Amino acid sequence: MRVLFSLLFAALLGAVQALSSTGSRLLVVIEELAEKEKYGTFWGDLESRGYRLFFESPKSEALRLFKHGERAYDHLLLLPPKSKGLGPNLTPQILLEFVNNAGNILLGLSATSPTPAAISSLLLELDIHLPPDRNSVVVDHFSYDEKSAGDKHDVLLMKSPKSLRPDVKNYFAQNGPIVVPRAVGHVLDNASPLLAPILRAQSTSYAYNPKDENDEEPFAVGEQLSLVSAFQARNSARFTVLGSTEMLEDEWFNAQVKSSAFGGKTVATANRNFASSLSAWTFQELGVLKVGRVEHYLNDASEKSGTGNSSALGTAQINPKIYRIKNDVTFTIELSEYDMDKLVPFVPAPADTIQLEFSMLSPFHRLALQPTSHTANSTLFSTSFTLPDQHGIFNFRVNYKRPFLTNIDEKRTVTVRHFAHDEWPRSFVISAAWPWIGGIGVTAVGWLAFVALWLWSEPVRGKGKGAKKVQVHESSEYSDLTIACAGATYRVHEAIICPRSEFFAAACRHDKASRLRDPGLEGESILWQEAIERKVDLVCDHSEAVAAMIHYFYHLDYAEQVPKLSKPCRHYLEFPDQLRSFEKQLTAHWNDAEFIPALYVAYQNTPEDEKFLRRAAADALNAHAELLGKPEVQAAMYEINGLSYELLKRSMKRLKELMEELGLDTTRYRDIVHYLSS
Repeated sequence: MRVLFSLLFAALLGAVQALSSTGSRLLVVIEELAEKEKYGTFWGDLESRGYRLFFESPKSEALRLFKHGERAYDHLLLLPPKSKGLGPNLTPQILLEFVNNAGNILLGLSATSPTPAAISSLLLELDIHLPPDRNSVVVDHFSYDEKSAGDKHDVLLMKSPKSLRPDVKNYFAQNGPIVVPRAVGHVLDNASPLLAPILRAQSTSYAYNPKDENDEEPFAVGEQLSLVSAFQARNSARFTVLGSTEMLEDEWFNAQVKSSAFGGKTVATANRNFASSLSAWTFQELGVLKVGRVEHYLNDASEKSGTGNSSALGTAQINPKIYRIKNDVTFTIELSEYDMDKLVPFVPAPADTIQLEFSMLSPFHRLALQPTSHTANSTLFSTSFTLPDQHGIFNFRVNYKRPFLTNIDEKRTVTVRHFAHDEWPRSFVISAAWPWIGGIGVTAVGWLAFVALWLWSEPVRGKGKGAKKVQVHESSEYSDLTIACAGATYRVHEAIICPRSEFFAAACRHDKASRLRDPGLEGESILWQEAIERKVDLVCDHSEAVAAMIHYFYHLDYAEQVPKLSKPCRHYLEFPDQLRSFEKQLTAHWNDAEFIPALYVAYQNTPEDEKFLRRAAADALNAHAELLGKPEVQAAMYEINGLSYELLKRSMKRLKELMEELGLDTTRYRDIVHYLSS
């Protein structure tokens, strides 16, 4: 039985649950409770939609909009009071706090009772301006009810409200005229994006004070006047200003009206349906958007290319935290709209689009979301695009704000990274790199062609300048000087020999500075015999050395067969390159039979001040101590003056180096030197 009663209670609770998406508690503030009978049909419609109505007087001390810091009611309906105010519990600050806490307010005005100053101050906070004259009323001498306002023209007959603009949905359209008796017109601030007129006055309407006959300038005229207006806060709480509370009375719900503006026919009013739509919108039964799934992921093409972000299983991740630049991604959002008692797929106005922003500090992409599929109670909007070539922290953001619809501001933050090292496209894929690649190819091909041409066009040996030098050296043509040595005769050219040897230059010189005066010949100069005979006889030199020297004069290089060590001529001293060659010969052929004669040549055939060959001979002998055991070397050391001394100096220098390497006391070195010298 308890289970049965619980199910019955739950069913009853569901049956009386209000259709509003924000709650069912509705507080009606009415100064005279006896007047609530005038709105019986309206109260019945609200209760049939599940609202729980609470009636309180603005003067009641028990009236509280908040209890324990929370809203005591979900919605508030304020009827115009007869007195000058709404009491201490309904100040403008408290009412604004109620709106800031997501409470909805329907405020009714009437020209039959002055508007309290507190209401005027509250509306000014919302950029809604009331006439300065509290007794002002809106009249229309063309569109009015001829039955009830034949004289005053203050019962207006309004056509069905039109859409505010093409991209805004219209929730208040009706099939018949709407009666607005004795309305208080108000003006909206055009700069506020939170305000929107629901029902505007006709172009022939104006607001004036019927008690002031001298009022020549009206407060506002035509469509400047709003009879019903809506304010939706940033938290989507709603505040509706109803310029005439009498239009909610039973009298006008089923009234028959007549006006020349409607062809002079008697027609039924649409006030009941309009009141139902207005209250449903104010108490968030209409125009409430709900966000379902929000997804973003890589496209299949990115996954197949292997350059995207995939999970360990190889499937695309939903809502990954990181992407790569130039990824192809898809964004999807699911939207539903609350329609009286159920969620239905959201369909924007024909001229409206839902946009996606992909932004960092400012949007890099702003794309229209297209409806791709529908479910029983939602619509899926999606779009695909390529991420920008910019790394950083980005946001997928849907910021959708339209009049008469609750605000949507959904944001998902992701990271966009650079290409990894193995993800950069190859240079031949990038068209901008083709000129660079072509330049490299042209350079390489040109270099190879140049090398091939250079190798192909290399001159054949014996046919170039080198061949001409060989011919001049080996040929006696045009020779103007003869060098004789040990029976060998060499026909040479003075222009080649003399510039490269001071000896031959002095012997063949023709100028007066080189002439010798014979004391027996007055005033005549005598030339060298070599200059006269054009012949230089080198009696004391070896023919092989002279031949090598002449070869060097012509080729500035040595012949393949160099002279023996024991046969250097004295003219080697003029050529450092030949001296170094002789030094190499001493070092390389220390164990040959020619080495000992070379020692005699180095010390006996060279001047005292030319020590290059002597040092070279001593170094070669010192480097090979085993030569000291040969009798011919010992005889040379006795016969050659200075050779023993050179060897001693090198031995003592080497001894000191060995003592330093072994860490011995070098002071003993002096004692050794003193002992050897004694």
